[in-house]
Amino acid sequence: MIDYKKELEEIATFLPTKEYNLIINRTSWLMEQAFKQLVKDQLAYFDTLKETDKDYQEYESFLNIIEENFSHFNINKITMGGLVRFFHLTRMFNLIEERLDVRLTFTKRINWNKIKNIRNKVIHEANFKVQKDRSFDFIHYTKVLIYETKLNKLDPEVDEHRCHNCEMLIDNNWNYCSNCGADLGNYCKKCNSFLKQSWTICPECQTPRSGVKTKKPDLLYNHYCEAVWADGIMTMEERVFLDNKREELGLDKEEAEKIEEYHAPKNAVRFRDSVEATLVDGVIDEQERVFLRNKALELGLSKEMANEIFNACLYKGSDENLFSRTRHKIIQMEHKKAITYENTH
Repeated sequence: MIDYKKELEEIATFLPTKEYNLIINRTSWLMEQAFKQLVKDQLAYFDTLKETDKDYQEYESFLNIIEENFSHFNINKITMGGLVRFFHLTRMFNLIEERLDVRLTFTKRINWNKIKNIRNKVIHEANFKVQKDRSFDFIHYTKVLIYETKLNKLDPEVDEHRCHNCEMLIDNNWNYCSNCGADLGNYCKKCNSFLKQSWTICPECQTPRSGVKTKKPDLLYNHYCEAVWADGIMTMEERVFLDNKREELGLDKEEAEKIEEYHAPKNAVRFRDSVEATLVDGVIDEQERVFLRNKALELGLSKEMANEIFNACLYKGSDENLFSRTRHKIIQMEHKKAITYENTH
């Protein structure tokens, strides 16, 4: 079995030698092996199903897609281009999320077609030269893939549990997360349906995991986001504040991100995603710091804003007094809007 973490560390040693084409070759190979392993694991899971199991229809649909689109299918012989197409047609990432009870938040955002095209240029065009930043990208994307899909775990007997809200490591017997306070119970408090750890809302009765109800949680969260992003920067305290409010309101993480992105500068959101993806294994080494510095420059972010976003992604704990300070900020904004309205009418 491939030691993905060790392979990735060895690939990174080529950065000082400036062998960027070699890095693309090696990371592309590692990506291919990871994709193939994920398919094999999924097929092994499907083979255990009986016709009465709830996932059996998904299995039949999966086989039909293969039969219709891939003649003489052999996972060991399929290349990067075929793998990308295969994952897209079969919704493989969604199947993996369901099977492993994980969220492939950053893996699903990666432009795999673009990666395939660059990899093909490196292999087939003799004069094509890869830039340093691109080699950083490939190492980064490979790391995200192997950590979010848990391929970095060499011992299958050692299970790893993470909070559905903040992704912190947790003990399987805990009732609440020690970092963010999220409810980690395995059963819905309203209808008693079983809940996977990655779920924030009960799929049966739509009750938020936190148990807190509000008539219009999205509008209230929108109000908080408007205040936090009014100055164009999110501090570490403000990140804690928004995450706590999202949990209290019972909003799904993806829904909350869409609301936040409406108010946040687009480049700030893109940089935040890069920082969070780099932190997928809980460690940021020197090459990743360089990657993030380059990403901040590419997005045109000031050093101050980049540092604020970086620190916000590293937050620990919370500040109980922040609510009143943020509420005061909201009142100031509304007062300012009222004055502007009066002056223009």
